[in-house]
Amino acid sequence: MDVYSEKKFIFKIIPCPLCGQDKFRVLGEKEGGFFSRSDSTAVPARIVSCLSCSLIYVNPMPFPGRLDSSDIYNEEYTEMLSKSIPFDQLSERDIDVFEGRLRLERMESIIGHRGRLLDIGCGPGNLLVQSIRSGWDATGLEVNRESAHFAREVNKVPVVTGMLEDFEHSWKESFDAVYFNQVLEHTQEPLKFLKTVRRILKPRGVVFCGVPNESCFMNHVGHYYFKFRLSPFTPFLSPTFSPYHMIGFSTKSIRQAFEMTGFEVIEIRNINYTSIGEVFGGKKEFLKRIRIFLGLLARMAGHGYGLDVYGVPK
Repeated sequence: MDVYSEKKFIFKIIPCPLCGQDKFRVLGEKEGGFFSRSDSTAVPARIVSCLSCSLIYVNPMPFPGRLDSSDIYNEEYTEMLSKSIPFDQLSERDIDVFEGRLRLERMESIIGHRGRLLDIGCGPGNLLVQSIRSGWDATGLEVNRESAHFAREVNKVPVVTGMLEDFEHSWKESFDAVYFNQVLEHTQEPLKFLKTVRRILKPRGVVFCGVPNESCFMNHVGHYYFKFRLSPFTPFLSPTFSPYHMIGFSTKSIRQAFEMTGFEVIEIRNINYTSIGEVFGGKKEFLKRIRIFLGLLARMAGHGYGLDVYGVPK
């Protein structure tokens, strides 16, 4: 395994994190910013697609160097917390509130009851507030110390701080539902993470996993735009700068990951939680109409911006 170090990362050439094959095609380079070509705080990285299973990932893969994973998220994500507001000040139309309610209802419908729920990467605790108020016995796990503090002190929900592997043995078969939204794409070893989730879930439990859809419409548009411009830049992933996305899933690859780790996939939903106005910096009404129209088309075609996955143990 080839290894080299740069700044706070150690880069390792790895086989595909999903299927284990080592042949890939290069999609482009990522140095910083979803739609900018450089960022002084980022480290250049190469984005590839596995020729066997089509998983998108970083190769060489950046692993924490001078800092461990928890330190990186505490260093980079604390600024995001300044935008957090108490749950009771959120609107019912807020995307987190709206989608959170639907996800909780869907998990309950799958197993037929409420029970003990773990929210991995719970952030400020919005989903925890909703779940507790609807009758779940819920606990959060959060790596960012400031977010965990906000959840406990402001939203008044139970949250422990740390990494999932810290609790793997003490939580064995402890939860009726495990919820992890926008978490799996941050892991260098997604199969290991899912196997750990499988071990802490009760035999008749349910999991919810939300991930970005790297095969979404806007990513494809961006990819071919930069190829047309003969630019090495790619819109896929963000490995060495916030939000640190290492793995890019499609409907096919997320299903494969679940099935390889002992889960049966019950449902995969395409969702949209971005806007063209955010992408191009405009907020005019006609951009909103375009966003709605393209979002509907993309979602119907299976290319929405996000994937909501529900699974149960096999």
